[in-house]
Amino acid sequence: MGPANEMVWHAMRRSVRVGWPGLRLPPMLINGPPGIGKSHWARRLGELLSMPVLVVDAGSESASFGLIGPQRGWGSAEPGRLVRTVLRSAVANPIVVVDEIEKVGTPASHKGQTFGLTEGLLPL
Repeated sequence: MGPANEMVWHAMRRSVRVGWPGLRLPPMLINGPPGIGKSHWARRLGELLSMPVLVVDAGSESASFGLIGPQRGWGSAEPGRLVRTVLRSAVANPIVVVDEIEKVGTPASHKGQTFGLTEGLLPL
């Protein structure tokens, strides 16, 4: 987890050096063998920064509906978990941990449209 710690350290120093009013972290992809604490590290980072953390288990949530919500016009349209986290915490940029992303599937409708988690994450 050393490289991840170093990336956060450099981002903290850059934020102070540039004079930003808060910490700006770039999107991070933490890759490594199972059981080394990647998810724990990300949740703990959110805790230390007093940031809301949304953990998405990609192995069990294969469609993007749960994360971003269905499109307007659907009978069950409501905000997804990401928007609900922003509204509940009043923080516009929570830490989002997508766990087990290598296990994500791509569900498709009978008409051939795909609603996979990766397609939902691209615009974010």
